Amino acid sequence: MTVSSTTTSVSFTGNGSTTSFAVTFPFQGTGTSSELTVVQRTIATGAETTLSYTTHYTVTGGSGSTGTVVAASAPADSVQWHIRRNTTTTQTVDYVTNDPFPADTHELALDRLAMAGQERDGDIAQAFKYPDTYTGSASTTVPEPSASKVLAWNSGASALENGPTTTAISAAATNAATATTKANEAAASAVTAANYAVKIDGIAASSDHSSKAWAVGGSGVTDTSGKGASKEWATETSGTVDGTSFSAKEYAAGTQASTGGSAKDWAQDTNQVNGAGTNDRSAKNWAQGASMTGSTLGGASKDWASLTSSTVDGTLFSSKEYALGVQGSNGGSSKQWALGGGSSYTEGTAVAGGVFSAKKYAANAAASAAVAASGQIYSTVVNQTGATISPALSADGTYFLCDTSSNNITVTLPAIGTSEGVKYAFQKTSASNSLIFARSGSDTLNGSASNITMTDVNAQIQFVSDDNSPDNWVGVNLSQITVGSGLSKTGSVVSLNLTQDQSWTGSQRSTPVTNTSGSFDMNTGNNFNYTPGGNQAITFTNITAGQGGILYVVNSGHTITKHASVKVDANLLSTVTAAGTYMLGYYAPTSAIIVVTNSLAVT
Repeated sequence: MTVSSTTTSVSFTGNGSTTSFAVTFPFQGTGTSSELTVVQRTIATGAETTLSYTTHYTVTGGSGSTGTVVAASAPADSVQWHIRRNTTTTQTVDYVTNDPFPADTHELALDRLAMAGQERDGDIAQAFKYPDTYTGSASTTVPEPSASKVLAWNSGASALENGPTTTAISAAATNAATATTKANEAAASAVTAANYAVKIDGIAASSDHSSKAWAVGGSGVTDTSGKGASKEWATETSGTVDGTSFSAKEYAAGTQASTGGSAKDWAQDTNQVNGAGTNDRSAKNWAQGASMTGSTLGGASKDWASLTSSTVDGTLFSSKEYALGVQGSNGGSSKQWALGGGSSYTEGTAVAGGVFSAKKYAANAAASAAVAASGQIYSTVVNQTGATISPALSADGTYFLCDTSSNNITVTLPAIGTSEGVKYAFQKTSASNSLIFARSGSDTLNGSASNITMTDVNAQIQFVSDDNSPDNWVGVNLSQITVGSGLSKTGSVVSLNLTQDQSWTGSQRSTPVTNTSGSFDMNTGNNFNYTPGGNQAITFTNITAGQGGILYVVNSGHTITKHASVKVDANLLSTVTAAGTYMLGYYAPTSAIIVVTNSLAVT
């Protein structure tokens, strides 16, 4: 910013209501460090009191901008508030080694100097002095002496009269001396600031160098250990900048091997990178360089993509070789596994290890499918009404329709012997009676010696012989459903009998829900361990008619109230508000009401 105004103070007369007073000139600080002085002057007597921050006022804004003084209470109309800038005359700018020239920070320091100078000018302007060109005719008569008072011109500037006390003059002299000191300090600071800006023939102050020296070079910066100017760090290519490190240009495109290789070298050198290790190669070499194959370097990207004459790294092949190559040591390419082995991708030639291509196996599968399509799973359908059936093994593929309307039908399956894969299917076509399956000899039915009984109409089962030890008929029940106690079944539909009494043999309980808020979600559980976290109102959410439970309350003395939907007796809330442990029961007679009862405190 710039300091374009010389205003350093502003005054307001109170009115008993206004508390915010605009500071129309910029000031550096803010808050408790706002660098403002606020003086209250009594209009009738001229008595002045310097006010205190926080006690009498606070400040907003500042930090180089205008702001506002906010009174703790509105000044009366009998006083004036005089707000004056009082810039702290300190130098807080620190120029950091190797940083760019901080123009904004430097300008802020100059702004601070300008403000301090303006304030000193204001102090000096208020000091008493005689104009050099005075030609008036004021009386030179000296009035009678008055103790501790000095002479002053009267209101008409025509005669001297007894004026302020020497004490007041002494204070004015002290202020003038201070102003002179501060002005000298400001001038010295300006010189220091100039040195920090452009001095290049040595240090600017103490051990610090100027902005110009750090930018383009100077004594003690150029080619100096631990230093170096910005220009050197940007463009130096004849050596190091600070005895150790190189410039940005050298690291980018230089040729000094001691850098370990510039960015340009790492991008496009065609062999070992200048200054790098033996096997270090540029990005270009790793992408498409020649002589990169073998176990030492491991191959360029181009090798891994398209090499078909050998392995890339001594072990593995390229993408192209794995895709359509014919080197037998690659284990077969994708094309060979798709079409066939050998260099001509022949369907009947194995690809590797006696294993053939997908095309070969697809042709085999198609042939098998054609053979399978010429046959049927079941070739014969037999209607059965007699009480017994003993199908022969030669009846493989027979579908039996069993009419049990007049009697049970028992099917005795034949002894399997060595007959693998013989299959029968049975369907019970009547809702009456049962269809029963029995084994022969030591054979099993689904691994069991027990009979299989079907009772549902249209129930179906398929048996397939398994020549095993022991021989087993594998039965797949396609529609039979058996239900237990408490369930009923009509056809294949199973229903829960909600009117039947239930006897529970296991424990029926829920995990208590921990609660500290006083709001109980009935969807999360029935029982709650409640420790109030403060004064709270008991509330229930997701209320379901018919639900009830327990609240175990451990209260350390917090006040307990209730929501309007919670119904309690007249003493419950005062009882559970007292510190103690309580058992509360609750019940929801409707979805809108919760009735709560309580015990006395328990120990």
